[in-house]
Amino acid sequence: MNSDVKNHTRKFDIAVDIIRNLGLIGLGNTLIAVAVNGIVIPHQFLSGGVTGTALLLHYLYHRTHAGSRHHRTQQTQGRSHHLG
Repeated sequence: MNSDVKNHTRKFDIAVDIIRNLGLIGLGNTLIAVAVNGIVIPHQFLSGGVTGTALLLHYLYHRTHAGSRHHRTQQTQGRSHHLG
């Protein structure tokens, strides 16, 4: 009977660790998204790796999308932040 309690406790601990790790991954992704959309894109910075490749494609082939507040602001003021 004691081994059943230990087994159940171990499974619970593993489940808690998984949930905690998923929460931390989600928090990290949120921070990266805020940084990229709030700092990197408005100032036309480039990053490395996959993010840099995605930003380069964004700058080259940018199309207006509903979530881009900065882009809409620039359009209404008669300015564009496109490269080239």
